[in-house]
Amino acid sequence: MAAALGTLGVQACGSDFTEYYEIDRLRLLAMSAEHPWLTETATAGPTSTELSALIANAPGTSTSAARFEWSWCPVRAGSTGDSNVGPYECAFGPRELSEILGQPADPNAPSEFPMGTAATASLDYPLPSSQVRAFCEQIQGVELPAFISVPNCDGGYPVSVRLIVRQGSEEVIGIKDVRLTYEDSPVINTNPQITRLTVTSSVTEGELVLSDSGPTELLRNVEYSLHAEFSDAQSETYTREDPTTKMDEQVRETLVLSWFIEGGKLDNTRRSWLPNEDASAEARERAGGNVWTTPKAVDFSPTDTRIHVVIRDGREGTTFISRRITFKEP
Repeated sequence: MAAALGTLGVQACGSDFTEYYEIDRLRLLAMSAEHPWLTETATAGPTSTELSALIANAPGTSTSAARFEWSWCPVRAGSTGDSNVGPYECAFGPRELSEILGQPADPNAPSEFPMGTAATASLDYPLPSSQVRAFCEQIQGVELPAFISVPNCDGGYPVSVRLIVRQGSEEVIGIKDVRLTYEDSPVINTNPQITRLTVTSSVTEGELVLSDSGPTELLRNVEYSLHAEFSDAQSETYTREDPTTKMDEQVRETLVLSWFIEGGKLDNTRRSWLPNEDASAEARERAGGNVWTTPKAVDFSPTDTRIHVVIRDGREGTTFISRRITFKEP
């Protein structure tokens, strides 16, 4: 999963405590790959993907000056560990990858696989799938530091895409996995999608649809029921090994929705739909719901704001939507 890693610092408790869902500084809220699983050949599925990021800054602060640095890596160090290793550094760069695969190594090769400095980046399936499988199997026997986790080779290999976002003196880092499937992996995971975002309240006449074509006007200091709609089909069925019986079983994806605002109060930071426990439409409706109490002017002076919703499927699939809101007094 994409993680807003630069935003997870410990904050002091008390009146200055900021809820995780509240955006008050530079945040990298999510990263999405157009195709979260890639194949070696176009006949089997997508061979490349475009990656994008959901970034936000404190109210009234534009992100137009943000600078981006993308790279991918087959094995990455964690956020902490050896003091000589930076956060989420690449443990196996181009040189090490060539050596493990028994190929000539370029001594001048960079430590990362760079992907550019634009707001979006593209990743192609980098090697023959047989070499991807061989690499995964070979590193299982390599002695690695404790702060480096070896990926599971079942069904494909997840390479790690890192994004560093900088604006002024602020910096945040995000990590997103993209799975490279093998030649015998016919099933490709796709991203879950939110179809629309709506609000209702005691002061609205029916349901309001938050449109991406322009702002929606809401009243200050009013409790609104929010609903992110997604269809039953967004939770795909896949095969996994039962951890107890070690037998293959058919299960559905758990979908997790995360919410972010600039002002006001949310009842929930995230909600989940677990169709393996309750696949009913009622459970799915509950998972897409939230309650937003819009802010008073004394607490949040801007009249223009945004609300962001991220949906994840737990198998590298992530998408997000953002909607613009303007406030007016009751």
